[in-house]
Amino acid sequence: MIFWLRFALRSVLRRRRRTLITFISVALGVAMLIVLGAIMVGVNDTMVQNAVALHNGNLLVESPPLPNRQAVAELARWEQKKLPAVENLLPRLTFGAVLQHGQHSSPVQLFLVDPRREAERSPVAAKLTTGEWLKGPGGFIMGIKLAQALHIQVGESLLLITAQGEQQLTISGIFQTGVQALDQGVGYLPLGAAADLDPAISLQLKTALFTRPGTDLTRLADRLQHGATSGIHITPWQQQLPEVEQLLELNRFSMQIMILLVIAILAFGVTNSLLISVMDRYRYYGILKALGARPVEVAITVLGEAVIICFSAGLLGTLLGVLISLIWSGIGLDISHYTSYNPLFSINSVIHPRLEPVMVLLPQSLALLGGVAASIWPALVAARRTISSTMRDL
Repeated sequence: MIFWLRFALRSVLRRRRRTLITFISVALGVAMLIVLGAIMVGVNDTMVQNAVALHNGNLLVESPPLPNRQAVAELARWEQKKLPAVENLLPRLTFGAVLQHGQHSSPVQLFLVDPRREAERSPVAAKLTTGEWLKGPGGFIMGIKLAQALHIQVGESLLLITAQGEQQLTISGIFQTGVQALDQGVGYLPLGAAADLDPAISLQLKTALFTRPGTDLTRLADRLQHGATSGIHITPWQQQLPEVEQLLELNRFSMQIMILLVIAILAFGVTNSLLISVMDRYRYYGILKALGARPVEVAITVLGEAVIICFSAGLLGTLLGVLISLIWSGIGLDISHYTSYNPLFSINSVIHPRLEPVMVLLPQSLALLGGVAASIWPALVAARRTISSTMRDL
């Protein structure tokens, strides 16, 4: 076996021009797939980061509507808990109301938030178009679409209407995230404003938990759920945003299809190269058989050529793809020109390609398997060629 593999290596080195063309094709194909895979992972990372930051964090702690003081007490209990693998906790209480300014009114979902923590983690604070972020207990932030519907500007006052009564608020800032649901139907108040609300008003706990990268969210959610108060539900972002999870799966499926197509094209190229090489060496294989080489040993030399070319080209392509991906990851890729109307990229449209072990090893492995499979036909052609037919063609 070793003898025939060495024989295959000598055959590869003798036909350097043809070998080099096949070698470069396979190497570039593998490198391209690794870079595209890293970009795909980076796109998915950016979508998840934006979706999680805009909405409910990696985990959402949610309660049914509770009386004002009971909701505030429940929120305080979660703030005091020691939560494993949780980097940030954004305390939030929410309730529905109607805003009225002059003759204009609009429904709104109001969030009571910690201004400092929200500004550190949530992108809304960085998306203010006018005014300033929440500072005092009387501040109020709303989306630009909502402000336009109410015909109101920063510094003006409006009425907050609930089933329990009315309260006057002053607009301190207006934000624009590019997400219609937020810009048109959401407002923010500081948590201290809960004391000014009617004690009978019902508030819902919707606290966002941001976890460390790589955390098993399902296991962590089950662990936290076990020690939670009755009625509290803890759900991962995948259950809150199933459309985003489906989009990630679609991206992965599309990448798998692309990998298979590229490997198939490379395999046809390897088949063509080896088949032409075999046809050019009919006399060579006839002499080998005349000297006593068995058909299986002739086939091994052809298969060995494919293994040598695809394995070495796969290694070079892997190194090249990893290097390009790492450099591109540090620079970043701005895709805002192509995602300006996509809410999943409204916060951050710069992606950073990221390498995953599977996406690094899979192209190289498939290229090797594809090359070996592609060499079976040329190997059979060489093995089945008889000595008499070879001599007749001379």
